[in-house]
Amino acid sequence: MLKPVSARCNLNCTYCYYSAPAEGLTDLPPLMSPALLEDILKQALELSYPRVFFGWQGGEPTLMGAGYFRKALEAEKRFARAGHVIANGLQTNGILFDQAWAAVCRDYNVLVGLSIDGPAEVHNTYRKDANGQGAWASAMRASQILKEQGIAFSILCVVSQANVRKAKEIYRFFRSEGFTGLQFIPCIEPDSTSPTGISPESVSAGQYGEFLCELFDCWQSEWDSIYIRLFHAIMRTYAGLESGFCNVSPRCDNAVFFESSGDCYTCDFFPVEDWHLGNIADVPLAEMLYSDKLKEFTQLKRKLRGKECDNCRWEFACGGGCLRSYPLRVRHDGHPNFFCSAMKTFLSHAHTRLQAMADRVEAWVG
Repeated sequence: MLKPVSARCNLNCTYCYYSAPAEGLTDLPPLMSPALLEDILKQALELSYPRVFFGWQGGEPTLMGAGYFRKALEAEKRFARAGHVIANGLQTNGILFDQAWAAVCRDYNVLVGLSIDGPAEVHNTYRKDANGQGAWASAMRASQILKEQGIAFSILCVVSQANVRKAKEIYRFFRSEGFTGLQFIPCIEPDSTSPTGISPESVSAGQYGEFLCELFDCWQSEWDSIYIRLFHAIMRTYAGLESGFCNVSPRCDNAVFFESSGDCYTCDFFPVEDWHLGNIADVPLAEMLYSDKLKEFTQLKRKLRGKECDNCRWEFACGGGCLRSYPLRVRHDGHPNFFCSAMKTFLSHAHTRLQAMADRVEAWVG
């Protein structure tokens, strides 16, 4: 995962987990130098992996400029070996996404993730620019460009207090817009001043569980044509396959990420010293990927999750959940996932239908 502009963003979302002041990232370069970026790409492609995915995120990665991005993708082609499979994904709020950006993404077959939380009144609740204006119109304009240019894209929806009670409405809105790839991420931000320990925008486990149940009921008749990342990942576990999604995997070892400075961390939710692997200018990528610190991180979920997980009937499908939803984003012992009860509620609700879907998947594969 690459963050060429680090925490820089042209929005000021209320629920943002990655604001520079909160994470101490204010001194990072505003843009990763081309030489530094090429070094990362080159080292990544020199490793023995036959398939490599580069995820471009932020902040808002389109602040790097379409020309910068095109040169980066050309560098990937120069460094690729025979038979290499290279994929790229760009996550954006859509404000700067124009025809120039569309041309780059179309020419290099880049998968675009577009952040939309629902209809205007929902999206604009927390997703605002520096002047307090909602960003919905810009996001929808970007979705239209993506459709017109035939670029593959998916929607990233943050589940917050603005939409957690509106699963049916949100799903119908996305379907009315012709969106067929969806990802839902629950808002969970710690707040030591709150009686609940979470921010006002965050959702409770009970709310999130109900949201997932209602969303699943809306989706079940279209499950083979509408992709919802969490549901498809869990369905894969029912079919005896790897989930392909770190949230429901027993280990956190699918990616590392780079800030604009070249500093590398184990996960973009943990840009803290405890999980700093080094800087690409000083430490080779291969050394970071095989370091004891990264090995420790891959086992952290199993160490931190509650003992009840080991005897839980849903452990195979839940995997312990995302480390971000454990009480703290640093080392902390003995506490289960904040959304444990949400997953139990959802899996109890959807179990029989998930198994039936998985049986059909197994029949196709077989």
